[in-house]
Amino acid sequence: MSPVVSEILRSGFMMLSSLRRRITHLVQSFSVVPFTGSMFFHT
Repeated sequence: MSPVVSEILRSGFMMLSSLRRRITHLVQSFSVVPFTGSMFFHT
């Protein structure tokens, strides 16, 4: 494999991993809000 292709693949994987981490962080923060909201409403 040429070094250019491997470099593109590596940068793509790093972008994907950072994007996935940000998405999971967003999902966690969003899923926490309705949970606390329902707790407040139940009391």
